[in-house]
Amino acid sequence: AYSSAQAALRLMRPGRKNSEVTAVVAKVCKAYGVEPLEGTLSHQVKKHVIDGNRVVVTGKGGVECKVDEFEFEENEAYAMDFAVSTGEGKTKELGDRTTVFKRQVDREYRLKLQASRKLFSAINAKHAVLPFTLAAMGDERNAKLGITEIVSHELVVPYPTLYEKEGEIVARVAFTALIMPSQTMPITSLIEPKAKSEKKIEDQEILDLLAQEISKKSNKQKKKEKKAAEDAAAGSEAMKDA
Repeated sequence: AYSSAQAALRLMRPGRKNSEVTAVVAKVCKAYGVEPLEGTLSHQVKKHVIDGNRVVVTGKGGVECKVDEFEFEENEAYAMDFAVSTGEGKTKELGDRTTVFKRQVDREYRLKLQASRKLFSAINAKHAVLPFTLAAMGDERNAKLGITEIVSHELVVPYPTLYEKEGEIVARVAFTALIMPSQTMPITSLIEPKAKSEKKIEDQEILDLLAQEISKKSNKQKKKEKKAAEDAAAGSEAMKDA
């Protein structure tokens, strides 16, 4: 998952395509003998929008993972998500109660239950655009009662707990990336894991990609560093003459 994230970060440059990221994730996973989780998607993010229309498939594809191809552009931000499994990469729900939801702003329905209407009003007032937990709604007991009708009419999107087959290991890496003119910068934590795999990447194209520096110095930075070096050299010469 970490190597997939690092490879993707280097491909997320203006003019490169989202399909290139999808392809490199598949290659990295194959090298390590793991499967990307089915249905894993990464989205462009904007103010108050965590799942924008520009989507990168970073998991195993399927009918629901058909997305439009596009080219990355400067000054875009993306919430990147990578999840891999030692199993088949297929997850399922096991009946755990879902407690995290997000409002579907394009959906409306006249709710019948009083508890549902009260909860829905609170959602629109406090959590109209970003995900929320039922525990944050104050009266959690009434929230649990009202959420059923709200979910059934697709007024909110549930974020359920998903499971792989018992005994399989799942690893996940997530970060937010900002595409700048000179570099694509992870603006949230992207820490190398302590665990090491017995397998390694042998594809030279991917190795060359991972060897690329993420940060590129701008001309302004280069001039500033050059001037600082020249000033330091001049100061050293002056000390010798003294």
